[in-house]
Amino acid sequence: MNNTEQKKPATLDDVVIALQQNQQVLEEIRVWTKINGVEKVQSVLNKALDTPEKRTVYHLSDGKTTREINAICGVSIGSVSTYWNSWKRLGLMKTISVKRGDRFIKSFDLEDYGIEVPKITAKQEQQTPPTAEQKVEEGQPDAI
Repeated sequence: MNNTEQKKPATLDDVVIALQQNQQVLEEIRVWTKINGVEKVQSVLNKALDTPEKRTVYHLSDGKTTREINAICGVSIGSVSTYWNSWKRLGLMKTISVKRGDRFIKSFDLEDYGIEVPKITAKQEQQTPPTAEQKVEEGQPDAI
């Protein structure tokens, strides 16, 4: 093509096809990155979660509050907070913003990396305090 010729603008179909191709390539990259990183992730998880208490807290970290974790497994609120901040620096946690600050969510499922999750008894599970959403539904004043 010489310099005086102009390219035709892309059609919507052209853009959709290009995006689908990009999506396929990104998915393949994601798969290979995960495969290449499994041993590193296992190593970091094993080093950071070196006690049953830490593994339990990490496993339960799915947006619960420090109080909820404390009620389930008895780990102090301060310890839970310290663990979360340490794990976030290592890339093992992500945060989501809620009205009263941030909630921590684990980045990896331990079982996916061959790490045993300590058992939580049914009695402990029943002691889980209501979530903020449940408190709002029940009309509790400290729900928010």
